[in-house]
This record gives sequence, structure tokens and C-alpha cells, in this order.
Amino acid sequence: MAKAYGFPGFQYLLTPHPVASLSLAEVRERVVAMTPRILEILGVEQ
Repeated sequence: MAKAYGFPGFQYLLTPHPVASLSLAEVRERVVAMTPRILEILGVEQ
């Protein structure tokens, strides 16, 4: 889809669904697990 809109190198991150049924603790676990990749996509060095 990104390529079709002119952004062939667009990077994105996916998380398994469902998300709505997760507890706050489970959402936090996912966020912590995804944070390194989020920072990488944003170009932030750790």
C-alpha cells in the first residue's frame, strides 16, 4: 500500500491482534517488546 502511495521504503510495525481484549499489563509488555524497533524506524539511537 505504501508503495502505491509513493512511499516504497516506508517502514511500519505490526502487532498481533486482537489488541482490545488485552489487559493493560499485556499492552505494556508488547510496547516494551516493540520499543527497540519503533526507535529504529524513527532513527533514534539508543
